[in-house]
Amino acid sequence: MKHLDDKAPTSVRPERRDVAEGRRRILAAAQYLFANNNICAVTMEEIAQVAGVGKGTLYRKYAHKGALCLALLETYENQLQMEVEQYLDSAQPSASPFTLLSWFMDQLITFNEEHFTLLRAIRNQESGTRDFSMYHCPRYQWEYQVTLDLLKRSGEHSRHNDSLNEAEYLADALLAPLDIDLYLFQRNIRGYSPERIRAGVHSLLESIAMANAERKHPHCGEGASIRLR
Repeated sequence: MKHLDDKAPTSVRPERRDVAEGRRRILAAAQYLFANNNICAVTMEEIAQVAGVGKGTLYRKYAHKGALCLALLETYENQLQMEVEQYLDSAQPSASPFTLLSWFMDQLITFNEEHFTLLRAIRNQESGTRDFSMYHCPRYQWEYQVTLDLLKRSGEHSRHNDSLNEAEYLADALLAPLDIDLYLFQRNIRGYSPERIRAGVHSLLESIAMANAERKHPHCGEGASIRLR
C-alpha cells in the first residue's frame, strides 16, 4: 500500500533550514494554541505571534487554519497507517476479511475520538465547497482502499460483475458512518457512545458477511447468525 506521504521522485530542492525552522515553529505554536483553546477561537494572528513570525509568512505557508490542522493531523494519520499495515501484514492468511475489517473500523473510530477537533476544523474550512475534496484527500483514499481490498478478499463480489461494482459501493457505504460530521452528530446530538457506534458498524459488517455466506452456500445455515468476534 502507498503511504499518505508517498510522492513521485522530484527534483525540487530541499527546504532551506530557516524555512524548515519557521514551519516547525508555526506548527508548534498552532498545536499549543489548539490544545489549550477552542480551535474556532484561535486566530491566525495569534498563531503568528506565538510562533514569532510575520502574518505574511504564516499565510504564505498556510492559507487558513484548516491547512494548519491538516498539517498537524498528517503525523497522526501516518502513524495510524503504519500501525494498520503492520497489523494486516502480520495477520494469519486464514484470518477472516470481515474480522480484519471490524478491527480496521475500530481503529478509525478511535482515530475520530482522539482527533475530532482537528477533523472538524478541517471540515469547517471545506464547508461550502462542492468539489467533494474530502473524498479525494489522501486519508480518505487510503481508508477506502484498505476497506475495498478486504471486501474483495472476502470473495463477496466474485459473482457480481454487473455495471455497479458492489464492492466499491460498499467500501464507501461502510466508511460513511465514520465521516466526522455524521460521527459528531451521533455523538453530540443523538447521544451515542463510541461503543454504540462501534456496535452499529459491526452490525453492518455482520449483515454483509451473512449475505456473503448465503451467496456462497444458498442452502446452508439459513437463519444462522455470524459474529465477527
